[in-house]
Amino acid sequence: MRSVLLDLGGVLETGCWPGVAEVWAPRLGITTEQMLAAVFGGSDETVLVGRMSEDDWWQQHVRRRLSISRTTLGRLRADIAARWSWDEQLLGYVARLGSRMRTAIVSNAWPHTRARLAADGVADLFDEVVLSCEAGVAKPDRRIFELALGRLGAEPGRTLFIDDTPGHVAAARTGPHRFPARPRPRSMPSSPPRELHAGHWYRMGRYSGKNRQPDPHVA
Repeated sequence: MRSVLLDLGGVLETGCWPGVAEVWAPRLGITTEQMLAAVFGGSDETVLVGRMSEDDWWQQHVRRRLSISRTTLGRLRADIAARWSWDEQLLGYVARLGSRMRTAIVSNAWPHTRARLAADGVADLFDEVVLSCEAGVAKPDRRIFELALGRLGAEPGRTLFIDDTPGHVAAARTGPHRFPARPRPRSMPSSPPRELHAGHWYRMGRYSGKNRQPDPHVA
C-alpha cells in the first residue's frame, strides 16, 4: 500500500450519536428517532454537500423542528461539541507514517469541519483533506473517491480506504476505482507491526496535538 484514505466520524473521531439524542430526547419530550430525524433529516442534500451553511441548518431547520429557543439550541450544540473526541492513538499512528504513505481524510462532513481540523492541528497530519461539503458530493458517490485519489496522485489498487459505514466500504470495493477497503475494527491490538496492515489500526504512540473535542457531524 502506498496511500491511505481515512473517514472521520467513527474512525478518527469518537462519535457522539445516538448518545446525544438519547440524553436530549427525553428533555424535549420526543423519541430518540424523532430527535435524530430533526437534526439530520434532509441534511444529505443540503448542508452535507455545501448547499447550506451549518449555522443556517441549525437555526432554520433543527431549531424549528425541535421548537426550542436559541439558548436551548446553543446548549445542545455545546453538548454535542463536548462529546466529540479524537482517537489520539490513531492520529499518532498517522503522524508516524511520515513519508512512507500518502494520507487523506475523506469524509461526509458539514461546513465547519475544516476549521475544526485546522484548529486542532489534525489537518496538518494529512497530505489532503476531502470533505463532502466542499466537494459537492458525498460518499458513496464514486466522485469523492476519485477526487481524493487525484489529489494524492494515488493508484486505486495501492490505496487502502478505512470507513465505519458498510455502504461506503462496499462502494469503494465495487466501483470503477476498486481499491482495497476495510471497515473500522472495534478494537486495536496492543502491539504495533512494522507496517500498516490492511483492516487494522495499532497503537503507535499518542497524538501530540490539541484535543479540543470538536463537534462536526461527519461520516
